[in-house]
Amino acid sequence: MTDVRVSINFSGMQVEQDSFINEIKDALSKHDLPGEALEVEITENVIMNDMSSVIKKLRELAGLNIKIAVDDFGTDYSSLSYLQQFPINTLKIDKSFINSINETEEAASIVDAIVAMAKGLKLSLIAEGVETDPQLEYLKSLGCEAIQGYLFGKAEGSERTKEILARIENGEPLRNLAA
Repeated sequence: MTDVRVSINFSGMQVEQDSFINEIKDALSKHDLPGEALEVEITENVIMNDMSSVIKKLRELAGLNIKIAVDDFGTDYSSLSYLQQFPINTLKIDKSFINSINETEEAASIVDAIVAMAKGLKLSLIAEGVETDPQLEYLKSLGCEAIQGYLFGKAEGSERTKEILARIENGEPLRNLAA
């Protein structure tokens, strides 16, 4: 499948290494992949640790057509101004908000606000930790187009992932793949 993007979560320690960019370039080259095949996931606290260094690195990755996602969005104390300063493509709504959207009005309001902000900034959005049909339906009603969570299946290793991708390519419905 040529249109699959792999998201990799990097720790602050990895991003801070001087070799971070070169290691990513080397991995893409080794596997003959374009930058579009990769999405780098970092948390808000990685961005806030060394803002000037991180912004330079993220801009370099963006120049390679690598997508940048902010993982666990909304859980750290940070300034929202980085959403305009950094070349961010995707916000991932933290599962703690998703778990409560059908339980409290406050949690639903936070999710509503994050979705509206992402749409206003023209960012992609992924809801993490979706486990129930009511959560999925609520997110669909907001226009959230991408989800991840146990509703569709647990995290898998590379061999199982290859099998799942082959089954998707053959037209099998996503809901049948968790088994």
